[in-house]
Amino acid sequence: MEIAFSNSFKQAFAKRIKNKPSEAIFWNKLESFIHDPLNSNLKTHKLSGKLKGSWSFSIEYNLRIVFIS
Repeated sequence: MEIAFSNSFKQAFAKRIKNKPSEAIFWNKLESFIHDPLNSNLKTHKLSGKLKGSWSFSIEYNLRIVFIS
């Protein structure tokens, strides 16, 4: 699986992930996603509306990753 981070993601990541525990959670969840994108701990789901065709998974309660399958 290939993972690419857009420039807008990198900027948002720098703003949103301001503490080390959140960053560690992000990298652990990303590793889980790489091994099994449908892992139930990630709460992976299809999106609708303007983001139809995209998927999302949870990092923390208020932090999600949106991706294209």
